[in-house]
Amino acid sequence: GQRTAHRPTCATVVAAHRTKVGRLTVVTVETVTLDPPGEIRFALIRGPVPFVRERFLLRALTGGTTALEYTGALGTDLWGLGALWGALVARYWERAVAGALLSLKASAETMAARAAARRAATAGNSDERVDTR
Repeated sequence: GQRTAHRPTCATVVAAHRTKVGRLTVVTVETVTLDPPGEIRFALIRGPVPFVRERFLLRALTGGTTALEYTGALGTDLWGLGALWGALVARYWERAVAGALLSLKASAETMAARAAARRAATAGNSDERVDTR
């Protein structure tokens, strides 16, 4: 018979979080769409500005590494006043994203180092096996 490859389906959840913007704490509610194997999208539902879209794209590279591409857009209204507010929010938003990406990178590198150590230990043990037949 003929086999059909099935692609995992998208999953969307709603997430809420609090972010400090100067002296204010703003609540952001957004959809998070996980689109396997390598895309995550965020879309603002409610927050300090009327429009935010973000996208994280993971791509496998040669040598067993992964590239992460981030794109994001933030939009405001209320002309000049909105532009000023948007610039303030963007500063905090960019810092939060940069901090999250640094944390993610550190975690991924730690996990990769542990996996490499386990593989090396397993490879070392395979040489010491004795045939007991």
